Amino acid sequence: MNIASIAMSLLTPAIVGRIASALGISPTIAQAAITAIIPAILGGMASKATTPSGLGVLTGLLGQQNPSALAGLGDMIGGANQASLVTGGTTALNTLLGSSTAGALAGAVAKFTGAPAAASSSLLGILAPVALGTLAQQQKASGLDAAGVANLLAGQKDNIAAALPKGFGDLLKGIGLFDAGSTPAPAMAAKPVAPMAPIAPMARPAPHPMEHAAAARPEPASGLGRWLPIIAAAALGVAAYSFWQSTRSPQLPPVAKIVYNNVDLTAKAGTLYEGLKTSIAGIKDATSAEASLPKLREHVAALGDIRELQDKLPADGRKGLAALFAGFAPALEGLVLTAGKAPGAETIVKPLLEQVMERVKALAKG
Repeated sequence: MNIASIAMSLLTPAIVGRIASALGISPTIAQAAITAIIPAILGGMASKATTPSGLGVLTGLLGQQNPSALAGLGDMIGGANQASLVTGGTTALNTLLGSSTAGALAGAVAKFTGAPAAASSSLLGILAPVALGTLAQQQKASGLDAAGVANLLAGQKDNIAAALPKGFGDLLKGIGLFDAGSTPAPAMAAKPVAPMAPIAPMARPAPHPMEHAAAARPEPASGLGRWLPIIAAAALGVAAYSFWQSTRSPQLPPVAKIVYNNVDLTAKAGTLYEGLKTSIAGIKDATSAEASLPKLREHVAALGDIRELQDKLPADGRKGLAALFAGFAPALEGLVLTAGKAPGAETIVKPLLEQVMERVKALAKG
């Protein structure tokens, strides 16, 4: 059993798309934030459950959960009840963690994903009822008392820590939420915990334009060798024409001009590449790292938008775009490594730089 997986399974692609649309962010950023927030909240719950006072607060909040709230979550997002959902979830989270810790968590999410601060805070308000509701359903299905809830959460700490995205746990260590690498607390004496009960599927809302946009993609292996097969395959299917005619570079593969819905993706990718080079190369210290954050967030979102369009291209277009980003990757990796060594910059820009490379790699894979 894995309570983090159960909670995450409730957030279908349709729900993710609705959240993204309602908060004005890309589905890719929404999905990244969700995968960070759910285990973080569950980890905070597990930490609170190790003390009598924290456990009392937690069980009180569980008792206030509406059993039908999870099934109706999709209908509330983007509707008239969204404000009350966010307010209620924010209040519950502040009660559980404290307003300063909850605020620090929102800041960590914004830094990690590139989401605006307001969107990160709203996401916490939307997702707190998902985490609390999942635990409340398991408590009810298994007939757990307060000690049983603590026992269940203590046994889930490894699963919760494993669910945290790489690098996000480091941002949580300094805010007093929980240490993603800590040893689970000893279980409290309690009656046996019954197997996790299945949760009824959430009511699926009407199809949303962004329903399939947030699908996760595997990351390719590291090293220059991973790019060569992609470049070779793409070169067979594309014309010897390069949009780099005006800014030609020997490191970049020639690709045919790729257009989708009147959007010149080759030009868009080239402009983004130049922007990334400028932003990352400008990181020399903590001050310049802080100054780079707004642009890096824009670049991360733009990479996500191009990745979504790549899926809609015919095979030759996907290969051509993959070849282009395969050519970008080595230079960007070198810039990222250099920026990460700048005095005081690593902790500030590391999450965003990691996201940049993850998305470039996903685009290069096609």
